[in-house]
Amino acid sequence: NLPWCAGFISYCLKKAGYNLPYFLKAKSYLKIGRRIDRHNLRIGDLVIFSRKGCSHIGIIERIVNNGFTSIEGNVGEYPAKVKRVNRVFKDKNILGFVRIK
Repeated sequence: NLPWCAGFISYCLKKAGYNLPYFLKAKSYLKIGRRIDRHNLRIGDLVIFSRKGCSHIGIIERIVNNGFTSIEGNVGEYPAKVKRVNRVFKDKNILGFVRIK
């Protein structure tokens, strides 16, 4: 069972026309994008989480007052899926938000 959330994001960014390395670790995106705070968040930005001793990543699809919806790969029990997940900004597992230039 290989973690593949960052690979999913790499695939999406490649399809969107970005010329970036293919990453298998979500935290790698913290190094290539511009870190932003939640007050400057836009649709299409990335969110990185800590998760069970590793990291996880999603694409912001929708923003509401106290949270957001992100599209994330490798969600749920095996076989994991791509899903929309509703999150709150108070989630202590959020490591940061990133905008790819």
